[in-house]
Amino acid sequence: MKKTILFLVFTLTTFSSFACREALQLKTFPIGILDDKIIAMDVIIKRSDPRVRINKEKYKWFLTTYISEYNREGELILVKEMDCIEFLKDDYEDELKELFQNTLDSTKKTYKGLEKLQPKYISFCNYSGNCELLKKTFEKENFYLKYKKKKYSVHLDNFLNFDKVINTYEGHYELSSIRVFEAGDVQIVLGHLGKGHELGLGWLTNDPNKKSEKEGDVVIYVKEEKRDLDFDSIENSIYTEDLLHHGFGFDAIFVVK
Repeated sequence: MKKTILFLVFTLTTFSSFACREALQLKTFPIGILDDKIIAMDVIIKRSDPRVRINKEKYKWFLTTYISEYNREGELILVKEMDCIEFLKDDYEDELKELFQNTLDSTKKTYKGLEKLQPKYISFCNYSGNCELLKKTFEKENFYLKYKKKKYSVHLDNFLNFDKVINTYEGHYELSSIRVFEAGDVQIVLGHLGKGHELGLGWLTNDPNKKSEKEGDVVIYVKEEKRDLDFDSIENSIYTEDLLHHGFGFDAIFVVK
């Protein structure tokens, strides 16, 4: 039986058009399991248009975090808003880690007996097409991710307002990363899918023969890579996902039993 991928969806202001460097991401950072529920921090990350930056050397960031609960079928059953911050900076990694620590502290108080997940695997596909362990495929207008030869369906039309932000046409999204977590008999897989100008304008290629450094015709060769991250505990599972220009990205999460 086909299993369904769950996408974290919040009611968002419609971002029907982005400026060149403006970008939006929906990220999920799983924490642990309690009574068959998966507890996670979800975060909306927005990068502002550089034309409205007060300081031309920095971006304006908006981060909103949530504590979320999923059941073992990967269905979102509860969302609680935690923090909302904005700041001027080149990146947002330090702030994201601080927000995650706040969420960890809150979950310790709220979810007594929470069994933390153990990070097992992380790899960055870099929008090169597919990851070694995770692939995207389209069959008769249906969108799937394949993990260990099993298909997990993508059902974006199940979520109110999500279609105002993204669409699901074939080729619009590429995989940026894959993460795998475990606890007991549960394995949780997350794949990040994104799109942006680099993809839409053909600036990225997984064919080394097509790369180019000509002025006005730059094409960058990309491939999957393992980065030097301490991905060995929940506390060390936070990272920043690559943001494309004029981009949007989101995490897909599914449970493998």
